[in-house]
Amino acid sequence: MRPLGQILTLNRRFYSNHYEALGVSTKATLRDIKSAYYRLSMIYHPDRNKGCKLAAEKFCKLKEAYEVLADPATRKGYDLSLGLSRRVKSSPVPGTYNMNQYRGPNVTYDFKEWARAHYSESFTRRAEAKEQYRRREESARNARQVGKKENVVLTVAILFMIFFMLSFVGRDDLDDVHRLKGRGLEVKSYRKD
Repeated sequence: MRPLGQILTLNRRFYSNHYEALGVSTKATLRDIKSAYYRLSMIYHPDRNKGCKLAAEKFCKLKEAYEVLADPATRKGYDLSLGLSRRVKSSPVPGTYNMNQYRGPNVTYDFKEWARAHYSESFTRRAEAKEQYRRREESARNARQVGKKENVVLTVAILFMIFFMLSFVGRDDLDDVHRLKGRGLEVKSYRKD
C-alpha cells in the first residue's frame, strides 16, 4: 500500500468547485455533504498525516467547502455564483448545527454541538452497548449470589443429616448396653481397663 503523500502527488489536481472537492453532486443533500466531509476529513486530517503538506492542503479545501455548502444560505449564494439555478432548502438537516450563528472574523465552533451532529449515532450505539453490558453483568452477579445461597443451604442440610445420623447411631449402642444391664445380664467389654 502506498503512503498517502504518494497517492496525493499522483492524484494531485485542483478542484474547480466545492462540490468536486467533497466528491458530491450539485444536487447532494446536506446529509450527503456532511457524510462526505466526515469521511474525507478522517482520511486527510493533518493529525493523521503528520508532515504531509498535501494532506493539510486538501484538508483545508475540504473544510472550506464544507463551511460553504453546509449553510443553506451560503450554499444558495455559491450556487448562484456557479450559475446553478436550483432551489436549496433553507432548513438544515435535523441534528446538524447552523453555521449562521458562528459567522464573523473570529469563527468560534461549539465542539459539543459539532460532535453531537457528527457522532450522535455512535454515541447512541455506545450508550446502548454499555447498558446491555451492565444488564448482563448484573444478571451474572445475581446468578452467582443465588449459587452461593444454594451452596450454603446444601452444606447446612448435609451437616444436619450427618449430626442427626451420628446422634442416633451412638444412642443405639448405649441403649443396648443399658437394656442388657437392666435385665441382669452381663455385658462383656472388649476394652482392657
